[in-house]
Parts: sequence; structure tokens; C-alpha cells
Amino acid sequence: MPDALAHYAVSYLVASRVTKHKYALFIALIGLLPDIDVLLKVHRWVTHSIVPVALIASATAVILLHTKQSYLKYPAPATTLYT
Repeated sequence: MPDALAHYAVSYLVASRVTKHKYALFIALIGLLPDIDVLLKVHRWVTHSIVPVALIASATAVILLHTKQSYLKYPAPATTLYT
């Protein structure tokens, strides 16, 4: 638990320098996603590799291009926090 809290705190500090407070709270959650594989008992496996990160970031950017272009500035910091 302290490890997840530390990940969230660092992610929030980084995100809060790039965006508003309410968006930083959400973007900081993305920093916790790589550790979701702990639930699968295979920590540091697929979710810690660059290929899924690149695929998810690309898909997110494409979706945002076609829907809310004003949110297009958020995938870059979110991807950075994920890795």
C-alpha cells in the first residue's frame, strides 16, 4: 500500500505542474495502472513494457483527435506517468 501511495503522490506532483488540480487527480491515477498486474500475480510483466504503453497512448490520441481536441494535451503527461 505505501508503494501505491508513493506512486500516486509522485504522479500527482508531476501532473499538477502540467495541468489543473482536478485533471491532475485523474491523470495521477494513470500512474497506478502499471501496478494493476499485482492482482494477476505477475507483477512487472505486460503492463510494464513499452509496447502496451505505445498502443494505449496512440489509441487515446486518435480517439481524442476525433472527439475532444481540447483534451489532446493530456495523453503526453499521462503516458509519461504510466511508464
